[in-house]
Amino acid sequence: MERGMPRPKSSTGLPVPYLASAPDALGRRSQARFAEVIRDDLCQVCGEPAGWPAFGVIKWHGQPTSVAIALLDHGLLHERCARLALCNCPELVQWDNKALVILDEGDIERGKWAGSVLVPPERQADRRVDVESYRSLDPRGCEGNA
Repeated sequence: MERGMPRPKSSTGLPVPYLASAPDALGRRSQARFAEVIRDDLCQVCGEPAGWPAFGVIKWHGQPTSVAIALLDHGLLHERCARLALCNCPELVQWDNKALVILDEGDIERGKWAGSVLVPPERQADRRVDVESYRSLDPRGCEGNA
C-alpha cells in the first residue's frame, strides 16, 4: 500500500487507510503496517510521519473514570487524516470506551504491551477533543479531505 494523500478508494467509494490489509478489507489491519505505524510514529491513515502534536483515538480497557488503561487504537493521525477518519470510518461512529485526543510525544508510554501504546490516566482527560464539535469545524465538509 502506498503512503500519502489522496487515499485510494474501496469498491464502495470509501478512502482506504494505510493500515488496511486490502482495499476492500477496511475493518482488518495489516499486521506488518500496524507494527510499522506504531514503531515509527506514522499516521495510520496516510502512512506518512505523524509529527507532534498528533491526534489519536484512545480505547479504554477498564472504566474511563477510574485508573484505566487507555491504548492508542491503531496509531496516530494528522489533523487532516483525523477529519477524514471521522467522516468515513465505521468504527468511529460508536464512541463507547473511546475518545479522540491530541497528544504530544511525552503523553504516551511504549512497551507496556507488544504492539501497543499506552496513554496514562493522568494524561487522558485534558487531551480530549469533543468529536461532534470538532467534525463541524471543517467548512469544506468531508469531501475536501479525501
